[in-house]
Amino acid sequence: MVARLAHCRLFGVNGAGRPISELARRAFIKDDALVVDLVPGARFHNGTLVTARHVVASLARVRDLGAASPLAGMARQLRARAVAPDQVAVELPRGIKSRTLKRLLARPELSVLADGKPGGGRGCGAFRVQRVNARGARLVAFDGHARGRPRIDTLDLTVVANDAEEVERFVFDRIDISFEASHRYPRSTMNLAVGRSSTVYAMVHPGWAPGRDARVRHSLWRAATKQSLARFMPWEVSMATSPWPASLSPSSRTLDSRRAPGRLDDVGQVIIAFPRGDKALAALARVIRDRIRPIAVGGVRIRPVANLSLASAPPPAASGAAAASAEPAPWHIGIAIYDWAALDRAQAAWEASQALGAGGLSALDALGGRARGWADGVVRQTRLLPLVHVDRAVYHRGAFALVGGTGAVRFDDSYKRP
Repeated sequence: MVARLAHCRLFGVNGAGRPISELARRAFIKDDALVVDLVPGARFHNGTLVTARHVVASLARVRDLGAASPLAGMARQLRARAVAPDQVAVELPRGIKSRTLKRLLARPELSVLADGKPGGGRGCGAFRVQRVNARGARLVAFDGHARGRPRIDTLDLTVVANDAEEVERFVFDRIDISFEASHRYPRSTMNLAVGRSSTVYAMVHPGWAPGRDARVRHSLWRAATKQSLARFMPWEVSMATSPWPASLSPSSRTLDSRRAPGRLDDVGQVIIAFPRGDKALAALARVIRDRIRPIAVGGVRIRPVANLSLASAPPPAASGAAAASAEPAPWHIGIAIYDWAALDRAQAAWEASQALGAGGLSALDALGGRARGWADGVVRQTRLLPLVHVDRAVYHRGAFALVGGTGAVRFDDSYKRP
């Protein structure tokens, strides 16, 4: 949230996922390049004018991040040059549409920074960070933004410890906008389903039950139903029939539910892990434990694990080595949640290839819309079984005009036009 308000990009996205201009005053195709004219007079928070060289340097910085940024592989396909102080040209890699390129340039990681370097005063967003700490942040309006000064003078962002405190503050007018609010508590104000999209996965540890992936996957998937899972999740959920949320899925294949689940009678006791301290996923782990207990002859128990995430399970390529290891798997099925940052299917395919440990896809193929065959294979073979997709809503009071974009919240009509 702070990053989106304190930084600016060449483009943003609207509620329909279509690219819209931010720093770009005009954009057109010329000689296989997307040529962008910058809004004149836009400044960084340190007073420096936003020019084409800053855009070029910012793109180069992301390209050079390597493994530190999953987006670097996509950004590496881009080549930008300053045509004039207020004009930049971004080459269109072969087969990539300008709309896809604009959505990539709308990613928060591709924010334009002064000299392409992070640091105080180097952003050019509508709000300047005045204070940030573990308790929250204060942002103040910035009059050098490409679209003018926001009408809202100050934003105080507060980190709230739990659902109950959030609801208490919201109901009694101590906060005006509530992010990732729980649907367990009713609100009398507007609800925009424009928060983060997330997916809850069950990870089968590659060091356990080698050669039985399909049977374990089917047992888990058939055991989990919306009725059994949704009531324990503090957000709006839908059952996952694909590793991707529907709006982001590059594959038309769905999980095959026709096969009856087999009995897990030769795998011993099953240990289900969940992230330590996550009450929602702990409740989900208990539900899955109870649902698969009738088919797990060796018994089932749950275990909290510190810092459990999708990265906790070795990728499929390491399964042979893991299975051959003399050390037993510390857990057999792990429950973890993944927050999607993708703005379209191309980005979602590449994001999954990095985050889910499913290789075999190039960034160029993903950007060019050639990921369907690869994505179909992921649905068939991945060890990461999607259970539910989550939409984390945003609640706000009617006095605030919030317009939801894909993965973002924008104060659209809170600006004075330049």
